[in-house]
Amino acid sequence: MTPRQRRMVAVGSVVVGISVAAYFALTAFQKNLLFF
Repeated sequence: MTPRQRRMVAVGSVVVGISVAAYFALTAFQKNLLFF
C-alpha cells in the first residue's frame, strides 16, 4: 500500500469508529430520556 492509501484507511477507520461511538451514545441517551 502507498502512504496515501494507508492514510485513507486510517482516516476511514477513525470516521467509522467515531460514528459507531456516536450511535451507541445516542441510543443510550434516548433510552435514558425514556425514564424521565
